[in-house]
Parts: sequence; C-alpha cells; structure tokens
Amino acid sequence: MWKALNQIEKELCAAGIRKNKLADYWGVKPSTVTKIFKGNTDMSFGFLSKTIILLNKGIQVQENLLTDYIHITKPKSENLREAMEDLALRGKFNLLINIINSESQSKVAENREFANVYRIIYRRYIGEIDATQYHKALSLESKSIKTSEMEVLSEILLCQAQYQSGNFTSLNERLKSLEIKINTISNRYIRECYKLRYKEAIAVTSLQGGEVIEARHVSKELLDDLEWDNFFSFPKVNAYLKLGESYIFSANEYERAKYYLEKTLEVIGDSKTNGIERKRKMVQHTLSFLKIHHDKEISSLDVVHSGELAYLRIKQGKKMEARKLLDQLKEKNGRLTDIQTAYLGLTYEGTKKEELMKRSLLMCQKSGNIFYSNLPKIHLGLI
Repeated sequence: MWKALNQIEKELCAAGIRKNKLADYWGVKPSTVTKIFKGNTDMSFGFLSKTIILLNKGIQVQENLLTDYIHITKPKSENLREAMEDLALRGKFNLLINIINSESQSKVAENREFANVYRIIYRRYIGEIDATQYHKALSLESKSIKTSEMEVLSEILLCQAQYQSGNFTSLNERLKSLEIKINTISNRYIRECYKLRYKEAIAVTSLQGGEVIEARHVSKELLDDLEWDNFFSFPKVNAYLKLGESYIFSANEYERAKYYLEKTLEVIGDSKTNGIERKRKMVQHTLSFLKIHHDKEISSLDVVHSGELAYLRIKQGKKMEARKLLDQLKEKNGRLTDIQTAYLGLTYEGTKKEELMKRSLLMCQKSGNIFYSNLPKIHLGLI
C-alpha cells in the first residue's frame, strides 16, 4: 500500500472530513473510500487530486504528492489518462510533460492517443506554437482519433481555438451537440472534467455571441461546481473573466465588473507559464478597458494595450495623439481590429465618425463578436 495514504487519512480526520463526506466529493459509495484507505483498491489519480485540494494543500505539496503517486504506485493506464486531463486543466505543465513523454511510448493505444493530444495543449501553453499552428495541429490530430474521450476533447479544443481566431457565430450550437457525447464517457473523473471544459466553452461563446444572460448563468454554474476548490483551473479563471466582461457595458455595474476581473487575476496568481501569463495580460488589458470606459480609477492603470491607450487619450481629449497610436498599430499589424476601428471613429466627428463606427459594427457582426459590438452601437445611438 502507498505509504502516503496513511498520512492523507490522518489529515482528513483532523480536518473533519469523514468517510461519507469524502465519498460525496468523489461521487462513490462510502465502502469504496474504506477499500481504498485499507489498500484493497487502488486510489485513482482523480480521487487523489480532489482529496489534496479538499485538504487545501499548497501547490508545491500537491505537486510532490502527485509526483510520488506516479513514481511509487505505478498507476494503471486509466489513471495516467486521468492525470493528463487533471494536470492540463490545472496548468501543472511541468508534471504533465513527464507523463506525456512516458505515455507517448505506451503499449496502450489509448494512452498514446491521449499523449499526442495533450502534447499539443502543452506546446500551446508554453508558447512553442501560436494560435494558428495550434488549430492546425489539433485539426490534423483529430483525423486519426479513435477514442471517444479524445474525440470529445479535440472538438471542444477546436471550438476554443476557432473562438480565439474570431469565429464566434456557429460555435455555440456546435458545442451543444457534444453534451450527449460527454455523458457517454465511462471514466467518471474525465467525464466531470469535460463537463467543466464544456461549460467553460459555452460561457465564452455565449458572451461573444451577445447571449449575456446565458453566459452569466453558465459561468455561475461553473463557479458553483468548483466552490469546493480553492485552486487554479482554466474553467474557474474563464468563469470569473466572462462574468466580469459581461458587466462592462452595463450602467452602474462598474464595481461588479471590476470585482470579477480582479477575482480572475487572483485565481491566476503569479504563474510564469507562457500561456497563463498571456491570460493574465489579457485580463489586465480588459480591466484597463473597464476603467477607461467608465472613467474610473485611471491613475491605477497597470497594464494598458496600445489600443486601450488610444481610447484613454480620446477620453482625455487628445484625439490626434490617439489617432497616431492607432496608425502605428495599423502599420504594425496590417489592419485595425473591430474595436480599434471604433476607437479611430472616436477621433473624428460627423460623417467620418459615423462611417468608421458603422464599419466597426459590421466587422463585429461578421466575426460574430456581438458582445463587443456594444461599443460602436453606443456611439451610433443604437443602444
């Protein structure tokens, strides 16, 4: 029996987490918990991950325990598949890559397939490939997938990758067709994780498609699902983020939007992983946009994107300086985004302003970025 089990059992008792309560968190009968701690049944990776989170173990202690579990217990193939999903969802990429490397040579075909997909996720988050390369790699890999788990995961990931490229309109319905497939996945822990990923993707695409109420509802559902979990996971980050974004254009909701965006940054923490750092900067830019849009706490701006800096200069009455910043952005990137086009419109008056606002609105509608089309709509007097 794994020696750490005895210590974990003692700590659970000290924390007041009894057998019945732990069984509820694991989603099993109390007798299963008894069998595991007596050494009659192996503890799955998913059960271990949930348990150390319930015990509120620090990140380093968590990683040490998970590493020990992998090296000492020689887990079954299914447990290693659970490990890849758990570690990817929680951004523990230094542990994930070790399992990917070992399982890419596995005798079990399912594990090799899992390793191939999770390697693509890993490469994206450490910054080895960009968004376009990520989508291409996923598309190529999905053509040879045989397991139902990887079929579902690759479809969710492809929808998210497509979202990142700006095609929002058709994704929501495409995602909803996956819900039935997720429910057929036999592994309980992987099924739970994919449900979180699914809700995360629905929240993101709903908001961008202008379905604000649905986005808020699904985001709150996600946070309820993860209420017991005080640690980082991508679904939790995006739930807070989408709630914050959903209130940006709402009158008198500045404080609520700010609260959720700051909670997002709190959950992200200080990870140095490339993909998580990208997410942190994006949230900081969104928080800066919120403050500029509402003319609040401008002196506290920490990270401002060039586009939002132009918006700030417009708010300060420095329209020529803003136009210069936007011209530089256009020269650098080859074009302005839909929202940057709206900023450019704000540097003009009359017919030119209206023309650029209409262009911005059309760009938002073409890409399906309905939520942020609120900005040009406000200045066109449509809302």
